[in-house]
Amino acid sequence: MLTLFCAIVGTKGSVFSVDIDANRSVYDLKKEMKAKKLYHFPSDQFQLFVAKMTDGNWLKDDAPAALELKEGKKHKDIQTVVGGEKMDVTRTLQYWLFEKNKMPQPSTGQVHVLVIASKDFFKWKSRLLRPHTYDPESKYFWLKKEDTLPGVLSERMMLYCRPNFHEQVEFLRERVLKEGHQGWILGPSGTGKSSTATVFALTVDRNEWEVIWIDVALNPYCRCVRLIGDERMSRTIDNAKELEDVLQVDDNSKHRVVLVDGWTDEDDLSNIAKIFNRHFDLLTRAMEYLVYSWTLDEYLAATSDDMLFRVVEPYLGDSVSDRSAMVKAKYFYAGRSCRYMFCYNSTDVVNKLHVALDSQSNYSCLFAMFKTSAFIGVVKPVISRFAAMVIGVTWGPNKINDIMYPLNDYSNSALNGWMFELKFFASIRNGDLEIVDAAGNIHEKWSRSEVLKVDGIPHYLYLCRNPVWIMPQKWNEGGYDAIMSDQSFEIKTLEIVFVVERRKLNGFKFSTVTGEGLLEPFGWQKFTEAGRAKKVGFRGLLM
Repeated sequence: MLTLFCAIVGTKGSVFSVDIDANRSVYDLKKEMKAKKLYHFPSDQFQLFVAKMTDGNWLKDDAPAALELKEGKKHKDIQTVVGGEKMDVTRTLQYWLFEKNKMPQPSTGQVHVLVIASKDFFKWKSRLLRPHTYDPESKYFWLKKEDTLPGVLSERMMLYCRPNFHEQVEFLRERVLKEGHQGWILGPSGTGKSSTATVFALTVDRNEWEVIWIDVALNPYCRCVRLIGDERMSRTIDNAKELEDVLQVDDNSKHRVVLVDGWTDEDDLSNIAKIFNRHFDLLTRAMEYLVYSWTLDEYLAATSDDMLFRVVEPYLGDSVSDRSAMVKAKYFYAGRSCRYMFCYNSTDVVNKLHVALDSQSNYSCLFAMFKTSAFIGVVKPVISRFAAMVIGVTWGPNKINDIMYPLNDYSNSALNGWMFELKFFASIRNGDLEIVDAAGNIHEKWSRSEVLKVDGIPHYLYLCRNPVWIMPQKWNEGGYDAIMSDQSFEIKTLEIVFVVERRKLNGFKFSTVTGEGLLEPFGWQKFTEAGRAKKVGFRGLLM
């Protein structure tokens, strides 16, 4: 098995690794690369080159050529490599690396394969695409696969037109087209900004308007689509001069609207501003529209339609008799992101969230994600309860205090009810947890323990010689939030403990007890359960 470090020429921060057997073909490597990086261009439109330097060795990751490569620049040594022989897809890696090029065994600290888009990737392509009709009263909108624009999932989609959907289209029609404002569509990722803008672009009157759509997410390339009459023209652009040619079309017979998708505050759009030479004018006439995250009620309303439910049902998990239960189960993982809710299954969502959080090494950036706004409806980017729990266990209780502080002033509905549980498990996982009374006096400490996120009791638990907490992954696991096994899961004593935020301890009371007598095998006398259950305090949201 080989571990190959690959880099996309011209793309900043694009080094990634692929594990593959040497006897597999270059075609297989390209498929693995596409799956690894989720490229926006098909595998037949990029070429591979062995990163062999003039001295016959691999490109070292600290060499000047590699350092420039990581910054998206093209060093002369890189230009020499990609100007040479490309790897033919029919041959094996064994042939290209070891037989033809006589390369040493790949290792860390090296770059092994260079990736570059083919020339066909940058050519204009044209096809028929007639305008669509927009109905401001509609509840659903169909997007065919061939309708989608860059930055939007390229598959057939049935969109639920929640109020925010129609408001965004109205904003673009009235404030941007009619009044001439520069429009900024703001909001968390995965909330439907691009798909709604696509509906707007497809329903613009093309007798009066030409639509130019520029997707800047594929750094350093821009993917451009022009909608002119019944024609859809598309291509990829890799330099400012070509972008200028697209934007400065010498045709005054129609108005022109430009939509830039995929832009973040880390991107530089000065080239577009300079081309129009209206930078200051645009800024002074800018208007914002804020797209809020999806709510559980909106998910339930969307899936009440039988047709839409059938479309998204494969992504909601195991079928149960009640579709609302399926939505609520998926909501634990997907939270406020409709993309995660309706376009990925739970396993994929969990993997994507873990990858995203594992790559977030800067705590300051993470902390900024939790800052709240007084704007009604705003939900910040920590999208789900599952994501919040992973953050809590990863960063520990002290950092969680920083996150909690700004939440004391404003309500962030995505995190309400989660933060206490988040800090509890963070404290258990990362340090001793202090159990207190209502006055804050420490009564005991629960020692640092491993936290297992799993449904049911793991079969290997009997091997554990230290305390282990079992935290269910199901959102609706009844009866408990966690089970603590002191040693080997041999039940000698069964305790039920309600952990309550310290400041709420005095007012906390047990509700009606059901299932009396079920604990008799463990020494609990029937009808005495409420008296035997403990309630203890924990310094949660407020110290």
